[in-house]
Amino acid sequence: MKSSIRFFIYHILFVLFLIFLAEIIFGSWFDSDSFGTTIRNGRLKNQLYEVEHNGEKYVFRYKKNYYGFRGEEIDPGKIKIFFLGGSHGNEKYKPEKLTIVGRLNEYLTNNGEEKIKIYNASQDGYSSFGFKKFFLDFYPKIKDFNPEKMILYIGLTDGSLCEDFIEKKLGEFNSKLVWDNLEEINKIKKAKDYFKNNSFFISKIKIIQLKYYNKKKLKIETAASMNSESYLNKQENIKYMNYFEAINKYSKIEMENKYSKCKKKFLNNLDDILVLTKKNKIKILLINNINYKGVKDDWLFYINLLTEEFANKNSLPLIDVSKISNITRDDFYDDSHTTPSGSEKIAQFIYPEVINFLNLTNE
Repeated sequence: MKSSIRFFIYHILFVLFLIFLAEIIFGSWFDSDSFGTTIRNGRLKNQLYEVEHNGEKYVFRYKKNYYGFRGEEIDPGKIKIFFLGGSHGNEKYKPEKLTIVGRLNEYLTNNGEEKIKIYNASQDGYSSFGFKKFFLDFYPKIKDFNPEKMILYIGLTDGSLCEDFIEKKLGEFNSKLVWDNLEEINKIKKAKDYFKNNSFFISKIKIIQLKYYNKKKLKIETAASMNSESYLNKQENIKYMNYFEAINKYSKIEMENKYSKCKKKFLNNLDDILVLTKKNKIKILLINNINYKGVKDDWLFYINLLTEEFANKNSLPLIDVSKISNITRDDFYDDSHTTPSGSEKIAQFIYPEVINFLNLTNE
């Protein structure tokens, strides 16, 4: 009896040893391009969603590939143009083809530019702090990733952080949010992410799960689809304000005094991003943000002005979305995310300048 138990234990230990050996050999534990604890929640997603926008129901799969790009798997070496934004660029609650990036790619194809494709690297929650960390901690780990051009969709999250910072009278303008740090702050969660990111067996199980056992449909209720009384009242009582109205209403000096503590850090982040992209020979197109009120919020309008100031100083192309004329508050399904019609209007507005940017010859 004892010999049988001993034999069984030896076999268990041998199997465990083989698993350990396979992990060491095939896992990413010691690879130079190991993701470590980085962006665990922004990679390998394949979720079936049901969402309603403007009375129309959409059923689709929200996919994020191994490298965190929206859509199917792709060899990073083939990516020459990518789009980087926060949740307003990721647009997880819309079919990929109806997002801003999806529409841009559709227009490119329809205009005979089917060989050109923009890949969406946006991650929910990113502000300039997250964009900077992306280039410092994640970009270098994407094997063979050598893009030539980037479209940076920026402003809304930074403006919101700035408003919160000023209202709470905090010391130094910064972001301690998980998504801007690209990893969990909680040590236990961070350890779990490290294991999930590097384990050979966990990664294979994840792939099998996403491919064969991922049929559950999640019904997403947005503020608009729920017909929330408070949301509808707020929508009705707010007038959409574009750039031309805001420039006549707000004093730059007053906004400068009010939000001066945010200015230096935001511009420093943009400086660092520019240095990192120049180092990697990536050309940048900047696009600023709006919410369902346009730029009625002075904090958003101010951040947009700072972005414009930065672009002019560094001779970078900029598209000011707040100058769009045909978008309204009804093109948003909550305070800051666009419906399919809103995304299409933004894509139509920015497309001519995007084409111009993509056709620029290398200097």
